[in-house]
Amino acid sequence: MVSTSKLSGIGAIGSAASCLFHPGDKVREKYPKDAKLRCVNVKITGEGLRRIKNEAKMCYLVSIPEVEGECYIAKKCFRVEQGPDTPFESESAPLRRDIPRPLPHGEDRTALFNVVRNVGNGLADEVLELRAQGLEVDDDNEPLDEGTGAPPPLEYNGPHNFTVPTHCPRRERNMIDERGKWASHRWDEIASMTEFELFRMAFPEDFVKDVIIPQTNDNLGSPLMLGEFYKWLGCNFFMACFQGIPDRKCWWSKEAISLYSGTPFRLNNAISFARYLEITAALRFTDARTHGYKDRFHKVRKMIDGFNYHYAHSYHPSWLNCLDESMSSWLNKFCPGFMCVPRKPHPFGNEYHSIADGDDGKSIMWRVKLVEGKDRPKKAGGQWVFPTEFPGYGKTTTTMLEMTKPIHGKGKVVVGDSGFCVREGVVECHKRGVWFQAYVKKRGNWPHGVRGAAIDLHFNDMELGHCETLCRRT
Repeated sequence: MVSTSKLSGIGAIGSAASCLFHPGDKVREKYPKDAKLRCVNVKITGEGLRRIKNEAKMCYLVSIPEVEGECYIAKKCFRVEQGPDTPFESESAPLRRDIPRPLPHGEDRTALFNVVRNVGNGLADEVLELRAQGLEVDDDNEPLDEGTGAPPPLEYNGPHNFTVPTHCPRRERNMIDERGKWASHRWDEIASMTEFELFRMAFPEDFVKDVIIPQTNDNLGSPLMLGEFYKWLGCNFFMACFQGIPDRKCWWSKEAISLYSGTPFRLNNAISFARYLEITAALRFTDARTHGYKDRFHKVRKMIDGFNYHYAHSYHPSWLNCLDESMSSWLNKFCPGFMCVPRKPHPFGNEYHSIADGDDGKSIMWRVKLVEGKDRPKKAGGQWVFPTEFPGYGKTTTTMLEMTKPIHGKGKVVVGDSGFCVREGVVECHKRGVWFQAYVKKRGNWPHGVRGAAIDLHFNDMELGHCETLCRRT
């Protein structure tokens, strides 16, 4: 789902679908819109901001063979096939050396002030700079990974017809729309629990007791107990609820609370400041050892596995689930797996694939997978250190199979966004007893096998809520 491209500059040669070039009237004279043609040998003559569909976008200024005058196209829609002698400065900017890098191991654990921010707000120019620096950008307007086969046709053009659905494959198999449930508690018992009891039920506490606390105690003079760990964790949650307080020491200030400065509360009654810093500096999340390879996710890999193990054994999802991406916001682009996802409210940080219960108003997230990107570890011979359980598929299909593994063979429904609209993935999930459906979005072309134009035309004058299914005739 993440793509890269050659650097561009004046004189670079590339191609794109003719319908993506502007001004449209000038291009359509030579390349009719209905013909679904591709402009090739297009030369880049410059770059700049241009307005496309009432939105300012960074574009390449181009010269198209047999089309008079200057045209332009959004940068993300253009494929550079032959690089220039000199790339654009915006795409070849070297990594800034004045940006503070992470401190050596352990020195930043007890920092009292916020980290120095070295990312912005996800504007177009900054996304281009991140690409030029080799950082990954997950853009939902770029073509999907359709697997390792031949490039898919633009659209299926065989015989087809629209029919009104008359049966449900789940009902044919006597599958019921069951509610989600916890393995050890009924919902009426859960309704009477306190907030802390609910948190402990949903939290992987066994992992804390078996891994985090023993490994942390190896670096502490006074042993950490489970109750004190929850106090330390609660203090961090509480501080995160308030903005504009850069110095954590203010939470333990002995001065009187003021309306105009400092923090609105004090945490001295929960834990002393010295003990808080001591635990923070000593905290460890793994007891695993590396074996001759570099793994930038080593410190958190076992914790993520512990979360997934907890929910695989403690919670049974309902019949309806939602697969999506979530962001763990970072302000430092040097964090492992740093990713830019422009469509997200917080576009910078770690991207997680996450699947959650989508029925009965209980949005319980029961499996996550960190997108490791270029930082995914390899052995000296080039093999993945942690290979997938589902080899031989495209990246998106592999992700769909990994995320739905706990419900394989159970006939449950999973809804994904347009980033998971890959036919191979949908078919493979169906083979494993998971009914997968995804929103369809045109990313330059329609996804492999989707008659998008025919669907749009058929439903153009239908009322909202009308439902039909497109079926191929064989």
